[in-house]
Amino acid sequence: MKDNFKDTSDIPIYNSRVVRTYVYYLREFYPNIDISSVLAYSNMEMHQIEDDNHWFTQEQIDKFHEILEKLINDESLPRKVGRYTVSPAVFGYFRNYILGLLGPVKVYEKISRLASNFVKSSEYTCKILGRNKVEITVIPKPGVHEKFFQCQNRIGYFEAIPLIFGYRIPQIEHPECLFKGDKCCRYIIQWQEKTSDRLKRIQKYIAALMLSTNIASYFLLPFGLWLFIFLSSTLGFFALSSYVWHIEKMDLQTSLFNLEHSADALFIQLHANFNQLLLSIEVIRALSTKAQIPEMLNEVLFILQKRLDFDRALILLADEGKNRLNFAAAYGYTPEQESLLKRLSFNLRRPESRGVFVRSFWEKRPILINDLESIKDELSPRSLEFARQVGAKSFICCPILGREGALGIIAVDNMSTKRPLVQRDVDLLSTVGRELGICIENVNLIERRHKQLMNLIQVLASSLDARDPLTHGHSQRVAEYAYGIAKELGLSDEDCEMIKIAALLHDYGKIAIPDAVLRKNGRLSHVEFEYIKKHAQKTREILDMVGFDGAYAEIPKIAGSHHERFDGSGYPDGLRGDQIPLGGRILAVADVFDALTSPRPYREAYTPEEALKIITTAAGTQFDPEVVKAFIRYYQKTV
Repeated sequence: MKDNFKDTSDIPIYNSRVVRTYVYYLREFYPNIDISSVLAYSNMEMHQIEDDNHWFTQEQIDKFHEILEKLINDESLPRKVGRYTVSPAVFGYFRNYILGLLGPVKVYEKISRLASNFVKSSEYTCKILGRNKVEITVIPKPGVHEKFFQCQNRIGYFEAIPLIFGYRIPQIEHPECLFKGDKCCRYIIQWQEKTSDRLKRIQKYIAALMLSTNIASYFLLPFGLWLFIFLSSTLGFFALSSYVWHIEKMDLQTSLFNLEHSADALFIQLHANFNQLLLSIEVIRALSTKAQIPEMLNEVLFILQKRLDFDRALILLADEGKNRLNFAAAYGYTPEQESLLKRLSFNLRRPESRGVFVRSFWEKRPILINDLESIKDELSPRSLEFARQVGAKSFICCPILGREGALGIIAVDNMSTKRPLVQRDVDLLSTVGRELGICIENVNLIERRHKQLMNLIQVLASSLDARDPLTHGHSQRVAEYAYGIAKELGLSDEDCEMIKIAALLHDYGKIAIPDAVLRKNGRLSHVEFEYIKKHAQKTREILDMVGFDGAYAEIPKIAGSHHERFDGSGYPDGLRGDQIPLGGRILAVADVFDALTSPRPYREAYTPEEALKIITTAAGTQFDPEVVKAFIRYYQKTV
């Protein structure tokens, strides 16, 4: 029968912790294997492995196992890795959580919920068959096509659970298996009881035997002999009970210790997660107010110094082609060291490079070095010399990660406080690196979009110039003058930019004017002039259709008001004084100055001095006096 379910081989259904177990196992038992090559073959990256919220597809898992099969000739590897899962090296706090459940039965009972943290591929159910025996059924979800090695890996997981509680490896029967043609995988798991459990059961049998024996002997034996047997058996029973109680107490103390340790570990983990969340919010809040990358880097340095208490920090950013890492910002270094840092550039394209910065960048993972001397043989002579020149002994190097890979690195260390660097520092620094990377990408995206917008506006302005050669370059010159006036008036960079864009587009309404009028070689008639005056209103109507918003929302109004006069005698709306947008009043001065200093078919161009005199004379009638003063100051500085 044809499978009607959608194939899930390309859907993420396996948590990164499944693969991370393999990675840790390989590091411990197969240190010669190049893990980065294994991950590259499997289309995985180290930063994904370290991310608890990342999930992999069946196809990636298959490729991962495929390459391991070629490198390690051991069919039992998946099962061994399964047993290794609950070692402290892999899932410290998760292992403590399991210990807090007080016994294997409780863990197996919760197997469905526990498994959902690691896989979305199958449904797990548990049936309790006895004090030390359970049955677990695993049914794959529709469209999932697991492999035999995953079944073996599951058996390893199931074997590991009793081991945590001090039991021996359990016996596991596997009467039904998907890979033998059955509809599910069914496992019957049985483990030996603890000594205290066996002794308690023996104690019950002995108590029952003593009771029946003493009752029978009371009627059959002389009283003296019966009394001796009664006292002896009672004393022996109490001795056994005392020993059983002692063993049981030791088991209970172990369980209570595990529970207490589990609660402490979970509290520490929750506290660390909470701190990371707070830090993430603080970084986002701080960076979201910054529009330029240098401002962001300075804010990050402040957080690293004041919030995370690192003595020194260095930020390197990759160039656009990701060929080199270059100095971007730093604190805590001496002037001589900072001068050295600014001169250095790290090559990202040298295959033989073994530098920590380059490895962290390409592997997209943080690196904690507790003793530089211990890894000096792994570093290039240049990297080792650099580290010694800046006095580094132990440090953390963390990638700045964006959506499309690494953008740079952050390196921190402690020199004066001597506070040791620990994994918590790595986690917190990784949080900063991720948030900074996303913010840098957002700024770069905004800058690219802004550049595209400005290019488009320049094209639109140039298209108008191409239609009317007499005014070629007019819009660009008006934009330059208007921007200078706005700066002289002390307007914000945002407002100056908006006025510049409005200036570039201020005459765009002329596109609706017929060539016979627009390009007439001579003075316009009254009717023609009235017709050409419509371009101001047309400009506003066209720009309104663009949908400018935010900081650029006023552009249509400003561009459409550049022919309004300060005394209210202008067009198209006859606005007066402050009714005219400030940007419109600025454009009016810039537009007239360029018109006066440009030649026309019916007159020669005015000199700048003549034009300035005409504009000054019209201050208070045609122009805003303050804008005129600002323009004169700007022009004098420029000339």
